[in-house]
Amino acid sequence: MLVARPGGGRGTADAVQNAWEPPEAAFKRQVRARTLYQHSTRFDGPTRKRVERIGGAGGEVRTLGDPFEQMVIFDRELAFIPADSDRDVAVAIRQPGVVDFLLGVFERAWVNARPFESHNRVADVSELVSGIRMSIIQLLAEGETDEAIARRVGLSVRTCRTHVDKIYQELGARSRCQLGVLIAQSGLLGQG
Repeated sequence: MLVARPGGGRGTADAVQNAWEPPEAAFKRQVRARTLYQHSTRFDGPTRKRVERIGGAGGEVRTLGDPFEQMVIFDRELAFIPADSDRDVAVAIRQPGVVDFLLGVFERAWVNARPFESHNRVADVSELVSGIRMSIIQLLAEGETDEAIARRVGLSVRTCRTHVDKIYQELGARSRCQLGVLIAQSGLLGQG
């Protein structure tokens, strides 16, 4: 079972959202499960507890800084992806070529993801926050709103705005337009 869950913490998820999580009962039946979250979930207490339970039952959890899409894949034969932007309805996919494509997407994300450690180390926290901030900078440069950035990076809008404010301060910007120019001039985004 492969689970990709973008977004923030899992602490307040409702029943529909919990359906995307590997249940502990699955591990008792020797189901192997790998779950992929975004880095921001490392700072959510209820998610950390869930990850401890998943790890204790034999599952693996990693996190990724880049945005990714939600999916669940069973036995390399059946995949579920959201049917709408609200992610409250799923489409079942059994077509082998499409399932193989989704497997490839998941595997590439998994290889680039970091194992979800039981405790955040200081060096890791700094690197994770830096990675989240770089994702925010990229999305700011693309012209996204704070709400859209928060959704894609897996943060609350309030936390996202805190990061944006720090980026303003670090670059010395006084407006969104000036921030865009300073981001472009800073070289933070690399070539292009």
